[in-house]
Amino acid sequence: MIKTVIIPIIVGMVLGYAVLPQETVDMLMGTPITVLLAIMLFLVGVLMGQDKELAGNLKKTGIRLFAFPIAMILGSLAGAALASIILPITAKGAMSAAAGLGWYSLTPILIADYSAEVSAIAFLHNVLREVVGMILIPFVAKHFGYIESTVLMGTAGTDVGMILTGEASGRTDIPIYSFVCGLVPQIIVPFFVPMIVGIPFLP
Repeated sequence: MIKTVIIPIIVGMVLGYAVLPQETVDMLMGTPITVLLAIMLFLVGVLMGQDKELAGNLKKTGIRLFAFPIAMILGSLAGAALASIILPITAKGAMSAAAGLGWYSLTPILIADYSAEVSAIAFLHNVLREVVGMILIPFVAKHFGYIESTVLMGTAGTDVGMILTGEASGRTDIPIYSFVCGLVPQIIVPFFVPMIVGIPFLP
């Protein structure tokens, strides 16, 4: 599973850097990738629909399902605060970047008025969160736990994360956890990042 994720990323990086023109990349990133993603998500849905015990298991879990995205958010902020102690960035800057939770296209815009430097850091941080998350999902699922792997990609948990966690776990309920761990950040990030930037007592 790890090779299945890492090899295409490396090959894509090489082709994108040395072979494919920008026009071809733009074309591939449009309708074709959207169609392929839709097909993969459809197949995930089919597998979930065939699991007759899925609804009962989710009902049994109930509101506890939301404990995982909450833990992900708190862990991301705590990690950023600790990182600011050893890295040349303020606590507010680090936590603002981490509060994007993988949303690399929106977070830099929300931070731009506060600091252009932190905005650039936020973009890189959230891109890396998604890419590194893709690579680590199989490892974390195998050695730490299936549910634990669902928090790695943040907002991307609603699409690519569902596919990767479902494949890594072999269980039909795990993509639901991934979806929730991606949906909650998508709802709160537009408000959450500006809130952290606006905290007056945060250095």
